[in-house]
Amino acid sequence: MPASYLLPDQPCRTVGEYRAAGQGDAVAAAGALGAASLIELLESSGLRARDHGAVSVGAKWAVLTGAGPDAGPRYLVANGTDAEPGSFTDRALIRSNPLGVIEGVAVAAIAIGARDAFIAIRHSFETEYEILTTALAEAEVAGWLDRVSIKCVRTPEEYLVGDERALLECVEGRAPLPVRRDPGIDGLFVGDGDRTDHAAPTRSSVTGRLSAPYNPTAVESLETLVNVAAITRTAPVLTSSATMAPLKSLRIASACACSVRSSVAVTARPRSGRRSATPRT
Repeated sequence: MPASYLLPDQPCRTVGEYRAAGQGDAVAAAGALGAASLIELLESSGLRARDHGAVSVGAKWAVLTGAGPDAGPRYLVANGTDAEPGSFTDRALIRSNPLGVIEGVAVAAIAIGARDAFIAIRHSFETEYEILTTALAEAEVAGWLDRVSIKCVRTPEEYLVGDERALLECVEGRAPLPVRRDPGIDGLFVGDGDRTDHAAPTRSSVTGRLSAPYNPTAVESLETLVNVAAITRTAPVLTSSATMAPLKSLRIASACACSVRSSVAVTARPRSGRRSATPRT
């Protein structure tokens, strides 16, 4: 696995550049493994979601794919909104490694059985939108999108887009309000689209089944998905000790905004009356 698989030393914005960096085989590997084996691989790798929940990705997706026969189609949403104040992780990944993001989305879609996936970014991310749409065209020519349709969705600027329930509202073209239940049981495109009259799925006290359809939907961070692609690509040699440290967003001047590996201690310059601080690892 390339040491800089998350943020390459040089941006990889074409399939040729991406393959020259030793990457680009994850979609084919995922297709060869199949959904069940792919989820088992992710669970055994120890990968946890790169978000506030830090749940096991494999275990989470196993629950989603294990939904009963009453479930509707599955969907995947990649959250690239950099919702936290000062965060630059998503933009750094898109600018340096857009094909890694797309490859991760395609692999995740194979794992959960989704035919449609969405990458959500803010309206103000003009540069990132151009990079992503160009990279999506390259990925389609390369055959990565034969099993899934990936669309780039632009969201409002509100802080609430960081809430996965509100993000699903944006994907459906509404204001970012967390008016639905968990996406795993109240996913995309359920009902007629009028959330004011929408009744969320309920679970029977007798059978334990949810009312149908409920369209299970996975919402993941871009960093999680780039890691998914890297693990899939290196499946023959991966061990749990090879799982990767998360990125940390630095709150610094916008001209120098970037991300670093959490294993690197970064000490902020002290201001008057304040102590130096080292981010948590």
